[in-house]
Amino acid sequence: MTAVITGLPSYFARSIPVVAAEQERLYGALRKQHRRLRGTKGAGRRPDPFLFLGSDRPVARREHRVVASQFAVPLLVPPELRPFLGRSKAVRSAASDGIARLDAALGMAKDIGALRWIRQVVRLVVLFRGGKRNSFYNPSAHGAVFIRLDRHCDDLHVFEELVHQSCHAFFSILLCREPPLVRDQHSTLSAAFDVDGHDRNVLVALHGLVTEAVISDALFRLAASRPNLQSAVIGRLAFCLAKFGADLNAALRAKRLLTNRGMRWLCTMACTYDQIVKALAPELLRVDLTGQPYVFDPELFRRRNAWLATSHS
Repeated sequence: MTAVITGLPSYFARSIPVVAAEQERLYGALRKQHRRLRGTKGAGRRPDPFLFLGSDRPVARREHRVVASQFAVPLLVPPELRPFLGRSKAVRSAASDGIARLDAALGMAKDIGALRWIRQVVRLVVLFRGGKRNSFYNPSAHGAVFIRLDRHCDDLHVFEELVHQSCHAFFSILLCREPPLVRDQHSTLSAAFDVDGHDRNVLVALHGLVTEAVISDALFRLAASRPNLQSAVIGRLAFCLAKFGADLNAALRAKRLLTNRGMRWLCTMACTYDQIVKALAPELLRVDLTGQPYVFDPELFRRRNAWLATSHS
């Protein structure tokens, strides 16, 4: 398999100086806010991972483990960030077994060149299990990504979620400096269709499409760089491409809601989809994704696709 060099990851890499400048502006504003609130009675603690790890509170080894010299993993869920995870008492840290998986995932990200832009927007990785939330990124806690680990989660799950949530963070900051991609920031996809059920905000839908494009590209590159992982990666890639294709079709039908700049982004993502599908068509046609839940289940996939183990052995 030959890796496809697509436009979006390359554009992310070229945009690092722009994102860095925008983040400096954002962090400056947050530091001023932090200083004001520290002296306010009853103000409470602010969820700011970059300050949390900054000069006014150095990383303590007993509280965090630093992975790949840069990414801090709290050994317990920080009180500042617990509200983002919901009020369930079942939510707890997964750092004890998740740190080794994160270290492996960061090695994969380095292999495919994604670590360059990931490290620009992520400093804190909260590994958790329990509760009802899936992995997520929240702009109110910019600098942190939250990755859920369950029984069937493996290194590839952490890799995929790291790319996924970091992409949300990077794209959020990039949008502060990009020319507008949609004509009306508040319009919904239903404005472009004659049927109900498409009530997502256009910008939210675009966020999803961008992450699917970047995840698909990352998984495809990983399969090319690590042939021993091809059979494990193909299921995740097929699962992501199914979502990517459906969302891409919806976006193409709603293209009148995009600006010319937005259309260029859409064309780049369509090219990504087309290149990967053409490269993997024989295998994708045989893949059975029946019964897959919202989050990919690798054990179920292996049971339904035993042929992959022999074809890549």
